[in-house]
This record gives sequence, structure tokens and C-alpha cells, in this order.
Amino acid sequence: MGAIVLLPLCVDDAALDRCLAALDAGTAPGTAVWLADDAQTGPRAQAVVEHWLAQTPLQAEYTRRARPLGEVAHLDEMLRACDGMDVAVLAPDSVPAPGWLQQLQDAFARDAAIATATPWCNAGETAAWPRLGEINPEPDDAALLAQTCAGLPTLHPELPSAVTHAVLVRGNARRRAGGLDVDSYGGWNAALVDLSLRMAGLGWRNVLCETAFVSRAGEAISRDGDLEALAARWPGWVPRLADFLMHDPLHGLRADLQQRMRQAIMPKEQGDLTIDACLSRLRQAQDVAEIRVIDNGSMDGTLDIVQRHASHDPRVRFVGNPDNPGFAAANNQGVADSHSPWLAFINPDLMVEPDTLAELRSRAEALGDCLLGVEQVDEHGHADEAVRRRDPDFLLMLRSPGKGSKLAVPRDPHQALQRVPALSGALLMMPRALFDRIGGWDAGYRLHAEDLDLCRRAREAGAVVAIANDLHVTHVRGVSSRSRPFFVEWHKHRGLWRYFQKFEAAQRSLPVRAAVWAAIWAHALMLVPRLLRRSL
Repeated sequence: MGAIVLLPLCVDDAALDRCLAALDAGTAPGTAVWLADDAQTGPRAQAVVEHWLAQTPLQAEYTRRARPLGEVAHLDEMLRACDGMDVAVLAPDSVPAPGWLQQLQDAFARDAAIATATPWCNAGETAAWPRLGEINPEPDDAALLAQTCAGLPTLHPELPSAVTHAVLVRGNARRRAGGLDVDSYGGWNAALVDLSLRMAGLGWRNVLCETAFVSRAGEAISRDGDLEALAARWPGWVPRLADFLMHDPLHGLRADLQQRMRQAIMPKEQGDLTIDACLSRLRQAQDVAEIRVIDNGSMDGTLDIVQRHASHDPRVRFVGNPDNPGFAAANNQGVADSHSPWLAFINPDLMVEPDTLAELRSRAEALGDCLLGVEQVDEHGHADEAVRRRDPDFLLMLRSPGKGSKLAVPRDPHQALQRVPALSGALLMMPRALFDRIGGWDAGYRLHAEDLDLCRRAREAGAVVAIANDLHVTHVRGVSSRSRPFFVEWHKHRGLWRYFQKFEAAQRSLPVRAAVWAAIWAHALMLVPRLLRRSL
């Protein structure tokens, strides 16, 4: 028989209702659950229990004493009734995540020396996650967190004692240590800690079950004098607890769980779903000899996706950066790691058609030195007006900021290959020889304006900059940028200032240079209210 879940009831009927709903959702049907009421609950809580008993898939029982015995003596009575069986004591204001009990029982099965197994908790003191010793917010998605916890390595590190938001207690260890000390403690939380310390004194272990999670709204309440009684009986426990909180031996484990949660949550924000589709399209595209994916310190599932593609296609190779050096620097890394005579720079949120790149290269070969792009449409087929661009006109920005900030060049429907001053960097194709001759991308740009810079230097080197109006790709548009608007706008304006310094500052007087600087950053400040409204 599996463990029995013991739920000593309290007076908070709303918390109890929430606890019971989570218990149903996260515990295997047929699990034995005992709700024991020490004459504490009122009519509303009793109604909650009765309603739950009528529909729960668990094997549940409810008992209520006529007169209160005291919470320590009441829990001790429950434990003695379970004799040598493993029991999971669950605080009635806790919210167990799916699979919590099975994970605790699995920990017991792995190591017979474990006396108590405590799951992670947002308010779990030494077992708190993500920050030690704090009351962290309850998780938004308990099921996702439970799934992520279940993927952690099963190390079961030692804790200074059990933590009582939820704890599985081994029956034979409890029998050897005796029952709860009903005379020394006013609250069952301290009495359970005392029991765990007595079991540890007999050679048993009190461990963290890192593969389980149980949340709660706040920390356990300590009765007056309980902590002092624990400290007096166990003088070595307080220094151990202080040392644990100070040095946090579980820091690495906490960080691992946090990283895994980021990877589980971030795909929708950072676009690893789009890079999967992007790579699938590139692998199916005609005449693609090499595929290089440069990862600028992403926190999503990009690495796993690329490795999966690389395992099936030797053309795919991954270059990982520990941080984000910028779009231009990453493109240069990709070129350095490849050998093909033609280069196509492609955003990870861009979907090519099977013949797009082959057709574009055919036109490029006829031109020689060139930098080419194609029409870009969104998921609904709407064309991106900003694909064709002119050089920034900084004097026009000063005279008419609205007009000066617009760089789009109209599409000429009469030209299949339309020459333009500049192109969007979401898809650009050029010969490697031209790339080497002009020095590649300028890595001084972090984000935005680097494509304007590349196009201008290509033109100055005598190359044709043009767009194939009759070829198109789908651009999902800035999946990662939408989650970081302030970061994007900062670097966009910083890039414009770098572009001005590089190509025009030397031709302008000091007052004009100062005015351009002021205009660029005044425009950035004007965007702040709109970005704040979007973020709220």
C-alpha cells in the first residue's frame, strides 16, 4: 500500500478548498487521504469538505473530534493510528503540484536511509525556490513547474531538518524515533521538525525531493516558544540552519531549476518555435550547402532544436555565444565558420520558399558584386514597406522629424529587380568576395542600422544593392524583439548615432552634430510612454 496523506484541518476554508482541488488534480486516484478536524473548522469549511468528499476520486476519510485535543496531540494521534505506514503530512493551506506524492515516494524507494522527503516550495524556508529563505510568489503554472522539477537529476541533498509545508515521513523511522513531543511544542510544525531531528540522530536522512513541488501562500506559523524549545533541545541545529541559509548549498540546484523553467516558458517569447520552422525550410531549400546557426546567449530551446536538426543534416552547425554580442558580430561568426562562395544572412523568424535562395543566387551571379534582398510579407500576406530603404537623411530629421524618420522606399511594380540604396537585414545575399573586401558586418552595432551600414559600404565599393520584387519570403517579425521593446529601441537609436558618426559627422559642423544627437535621443524619449503602455 502507498503512503497515506494526512491533512490536519484549520480554520481557513478558502485555503482548504484550494488545497483539496489541487490534491484531486495532482494525486493519483485511489490514494488514501485522511482529513482530521480537531474541532477547528466552522460550518463553511465543513461544507467544503462534504462537497469534496462527494466527488473526489481519492480514497478519502474525514474525522472530527467533539472537543479539541491540541494540534500537536491531534497530529500525533493521526500518526499513531497509521502505525508503521509511510505518511505524507500536508499543510491544509498548501497547493500540491501534479505528481507531488509519487515523486516523494520515488525518493523513498531510491534510498532506504531517507526518513523525511520535503518538496520544493515557494515559501519553503530551506527548501524555498527560486530564492532561499524568502516567500516567493506562487507559480503561475504549477503543472509546468512540476514537469520541470521531474526532469531534475535525483540527488536528494540533505536538509538541516524537515520542512513542513509537505513532508513524507517513513513509517519504520518514525516508529524507532517515537511519536511527536506533545508536551514541549504548541504547534505541529515544530513538533515535526523535532521528530525529523530525532530520526537524524538515529542515522536517518532528512532530504529535499527536488523532483516535487508544493506551494503555499505564506510560511508556517510558529507558536510562541516553539523555536526556543527547538534551539534548547537541539543546540547544533540553529548553527546548521544559519550556515545553510548563509552558504546555500542548494544554489546550483535552484539555478538549474530556474534555467529549466526559463527554457520551458521562453519559447513563446523568444521564438524557438519559429527557428524550428525556419531551419526546416532552409534544409528543404534548393542549393543550400551550409547552414550556420549563431546563438546569442538565448534562454529558450534553440540549442535543443538546432541539435535535433544537426543530427539529421550535416550541413547544420551551431555556434553558441555565452552572451549577446549583437546581430552583426553573430553574422561575422557564421561567415568565419563557413566556406561557401555565396552568403545568405537570414533572420530566425523568416520562412523561405524552396526555390527562393537558388533563384536569388542565379540573379546575383549575373550581376557580380551585389547585395540582394527579396519581398517580405507577414503571416497574413501583407508586404513590409520597410524592406526597401533609403539612407538616413539627418538634416531632414532636423527640419521635419516625422518625414526624416521614415526610410521606406516605394515598390516599383514595373521592375523585377529594383535598385535601392538599402535593404532590410532580415534576408540579404552577397558573394563572399564582396563581404571580405568591405570588411563584413560592423560589429560595433548591437541591433538595428547595421544593415544600412552594410548596404552603404557595399554601394561605395561599387556593388549593386537591389531587391527582387517578384520573390518573397514570410517574416514572422521580431518574435524576440517584442518581448524586449526598451532594449530594441535603445539600440536602434544608438545604431543611428553610430551610423551618423561613421558616414556624415565629418561633413557637418559641430552645431549640426549636436542637433542630430539631440534629435535622435529626443525621439527615443518620445517613445517611452508608448512602450510603457504596451508593457502594462
